[in-house]
Amino acid sequence: MCIIRLEAGETALASQISLSDTANWHTDLVRGTRGIHAGWALAIEPGPQARQATLSLPTSRRVYNIALSAALPNMTTVAFTHASTDPLSQPPFAPVNPLVAYGGANPDFRYTLSGATPAWTPLRVYRDAGHTFIDFPQGQIVTHPRLVILSPRVTRSNAYHVAGDSYVVDTVIDDMQLIGPEANQPTVRVTYGAHP
Repeated sequence: MCIIRLEAGETALASQISLSDTANWHTDLVRGTRGIHAGWALAIEPGPQARQATLSLPTSRRVYNIALSAALPNMTTVAFTHASTDPLSQPPFAPVNPLVAYGGANPDFRYTLSGATPAWTPLRVYRDAGHTFIDFPQGQIVTHPRLVILSPRVTRSNAYHVAGDSYVVDTVIDDMQLIGPEANQPTVRVTYGAHP
């Protein structure tokens, strides 16, 4: 199951949700009332025969168009944050994602993050097409946390570069640390295949 959390104050109507495969996918629009669960969310669950589907979720502020895939691994929670200056709809020609150039089609999300949780903590880490991708929250990459690769050994001192809000490492990494520039040097450990 995946929970898609809407922005604070954003609402939706279940009758307006459009799902391309209602026989194999189930959705429930829920409204939380307390603490971190306050606000609206959409629970999505694939059935045993589910494969791929598309979902259109109109809300009081915008429309989300989401591609669903029942292939593992999955993301259990998705949340959106929008700046007050963000448009309510995408431009006719959306800007090209800088990660498209890598041509991957089979991302592997089996990374575990542990340690500190600063504002720049990665949203996700995954490997694909012989690279490791570290995606930071929008705008947080400007903090430039230092990347220390622990395994496998990398001989080059600068084995990664920046693409959009992501670090792109030129190989697959099993164990690494991100160390923040703050005075207390918060450290986020990222380990492949580990479980909490």
